[in-house]
Amino acid sequence: MNTSNNDTTFVPKRRTAIKVDKVAAVIAPAISPVDEKPVEVVQLPTPPNTKNIVNKTSQSKKPRNKPLNIGSFKVKQSDIAPMVARVNQGVNSKKTKVAVDACLLMSITKSGNLNLVGSDREIEIISRTKVTIISGFTKTEKLAVQADRLNKLLSSFNKNDELEFKIAKNPKASDGAYHLALQIKSGKSQYSLSLFDPENYPSLKISSESVTFKITNNNLLWALQRTLVTSAHQDVRYYLNGVYLELQPQDNYIRVVGTDGHRLGTATTEAIFDTKQKSIPVNSVILPRTSITKINSLIGVDGDCQVIVTNQLLRIATPFVVVTSRLIDGRYPDWRRVVPDVEKNSDYIKCSLIRSDTKQVVSRCALMANEKTTALNFAFNSAKELKISATNTTDENGIESILYTASKVSKANLSLNAAYVHDALNQFDGYDDTIDIYVSDSETAPVVVKHDANATLTYVVMPLRG
Repeated sequence: MNTSNNDTTFVPKRRTAIKVDKVAAVIAPAISPVDEKPVEVVQLPTPPNTKNIVNKTSQSKKPRNKPLNIGSFKVKQSDIAPMVARVNQGVNSKKTKVAVDACLLMSITKSGNLNLVGSDREIEIISRTKVTIISGFTKTEKLAVQADRLNKLLSSFNKNDELEFKIAKNPKASDGAYHLALQIKSGKSQYSLSLFDPENYPSLKISSESVTFKITNNNLLWALQRTLVTSAHQDVRYYLNGVYLELQPQDNYIRVVGTDGHRLGTATTEAIFDTKQKSIPVNSVILPRTSITKINSLIGVDGDCQVIVTNQLLRIATPFVVVTSRLIDGRYPDWRRVVPDVEKNSDYIKCSLIRSDTKQVVSRCALMANEKTTALNFAFNSAKELKISATNTTDENGIESILYTASKVSKANLSLNAAYVHDALNQFDGYDDTIDIYVSDSETAPVVVKHDANATLTYVVMPLRG
């Protein structure tokens, strides 16, 4: 009896031997066999015990859940948390598809030096501290960890808490993922953070074509803060969104300038340049506003710092923090053209006023000014009296008078932005309570604000039209 291969597909699911001729009889009972042959018995194989096989394989090949420790160190919360918070200011705070862009870079040496780097490709912040090595770290290890999460986690611990950091292999890392994890322990608390490939971390490299000078932190911050107030903010003229730094190595000083096109501030301060440099490759640069804001919060007023300037980068190094900023690539306007030499120009009259009184009058009159223009009228008369007045669209008004001293009478009558005048007056805190305002009888001539105690600090305010 001939049988086809398909006959075996109708075998029942039980594990007993089945005679093929009986199956064929069920399928085609009317067909008679052509040749009589012995009945072939098909013995189905017993299904394998897959449960036992899987367990055996998993026990022999699956790695243990306990990660392999490659290094650990301990440090007090008060030593590392402020450092992480400082460096976190340099990390990209916006959402990004590149995971490493939201990380900070940790570098631990076998001698216990911990360096932290935060960078968003525009600014880079480096800070360092000492840690106690517990095990491992036979060579320098670099790790990239999510910055904001680490910062919030460390700040949640108490200042006196001792934290133990373990860098271990991550057994749960999927194919293509980075293979390390950072474990943080303190008492009964334990956390594990994912690590990312540090080789792709952004870095700002200083070129050899640079200018180096030393300056006190206080002088540098003073000059930056006094000129940042007059610089532009999100202006389409991108080169105005920062301060202009002019280097004068032959006289050992730097000049800083900030302007938004309507007002200008300039300050000069002492700096000690490297005497080995006979000529400098860089004479001036534009430092972005965003970088200055971070520098102000990172550098204390005490001590000195070293400043390195190239065509593309500026680096400020202190014993505690190093800040590197990318510079604005653009041409700064010729600011000297709008700053009149009031000492030599006979059209200008020096009017001296009490600074605190002038600030109060400007603040009060500004309440009555037009909200769009905040314009105030400044009228100097023959009685050596300055009348400051304001009106608005709802017919509200205010007027006040202040006495001034001058070598001759001024009859200047001009309109000025209240905020610009108030900002200029605020920059002379720390000096005696007088201020010098230089005015011309021309309604279009700029107003110059200075102080006898520091002739290098100057503010220029352009009058409003109409």
